Amino acid sequence: MGSDEEGHRIVIKNVKRRKKYLKDYAIKHKTELREYQQKYFRENAPAYSLSRIKRRAIAKGIPFSIKLADIVWPKKCPILGLLLDYSVGTKNGKPLPNSPSIDRIIPSIGYILGNVQIISHRANVIKQDATSAELQRVADYMRVFE
Repeated sequence: MGSDEEGHRIVIKNVKRRKKYLKDYAIKHKTELREYQQKYFRENAPAYSLSRIKRRAIAKGIPFSIKLADIVWPKKCPILGLLLDYSVGTKNGKPLPNSPSIDRIIPSIGYILGNVQIISHRANVIKQDATSAELQRVADYMRVFE
């Protein structure tokens, strides 16, 4: 459904006509829609993030049973200590290092209660595919040059 210029609701029953109308509306109101989406994200970042993760998990067949209230949304990354910025979203389509990221502690068991935590995007990238032994070896190597 949409609205005409005076704000009256328009009901379009034909699916093809509805899709065309919505596409035309999106083109005509591109800037307003983008501003609305950015405002929505800033005001609802945790819920927005969780809904995106849920869609992705379902599509990939990853177990998902958490709710917004099940997750602690900290002010700082518990791993790196970065102040998490829930209002930013992305820059050029990529998350910023201090963007919050929903992390599966044990990736194989999915997004279930007790297996998720909020950390910074930077911390999640660092731990993404490295084992704790590999991370320890990198840390030991870096200490040599301090």
